[in-house]
Amino acid sequence: MDKTDFIKLAPAYYEAAVLVEVWERDGYFSLRELQRAYIDHDGEDEYSFLQNNTLLGVAIGSLVQQEAMEVVSDPFGPTLYKRGAGIAPVIERLQADQSSPFYKSGLAGDRRAWIFAALRSLSSKYLELEINDQDLATPDLDWEPIPIDRANEKFLNAEAAVARTVKEVEESNGYASQYPEERATILDSLKALQERLRTAKEISVGYVKAHGVEVLRKLSARFGNAAIGRLADAAISALLSWLGLK
Repeated sequence: MDKTDFIKLAPAYYEAAVLVEVWERDGYFSLRELQRAYIDHDGEDEYSFLQNNTLLGVAIGSLVQQEAMEVVSDPFGPTLYKRGAGIAPVIERLQADQSSPFYKSGLAGDRRAWIFAALRSLSSKYLELEINDQDLATPDLDWEPIPIDRANEKFLNAEAAVARTVKEVEESNGYASQYPEERATILDSLKALQERLRTAKEISVGYVKAHGVEVLRKLSARFGNAAIGRLADAAISALLSWLGLK
């Protein structure tokens, strides 16, 4: 799983966790009470697996919009939440969606335990992928098409940097013999990006991240300060500079 996949999938797990709490609780409760329902008691310090405020805000916002939750805000006191009148259709829809975490948790003997385990794994992956709140806050913007200006110097630098990396990977016999499937997958992604950069009128930041930046980071992690690793780092820098992300 890469960053793009994580950002796409993670909100549904927070939404499932919040929905279970809203579904099972009577009366009003605070955000703190909601987070305490998913505290990890195994470590020395208490840690809630609903700790990420960005993901939690997305989940609550979605459920409020669908009228599965009601909100009472106050200028000074904690915001309070309770079950909304529209919760039944939301549950019915998610129960019918076999790809949803809510549906899958219902197959387990203990729904809450399944969600808790999923959130624990999600939290570990968040740290592993070095996700930040900016990544989570604007996922949809990543997929809005942007025009390609082939006279732009930063674009030309990025295109050339990707081409140099592809050439080095293609010529690496050691990579081909030791990790043939990984090499093939990386080349497929980078060549797809090359083709889009060469022919398309527009492209999305999400596409460049998925087929360029994240793939190049795998090369960088694999080869470090070797030639391929240095070229991959240079290509990452050039792509992010072109996209205005650096």
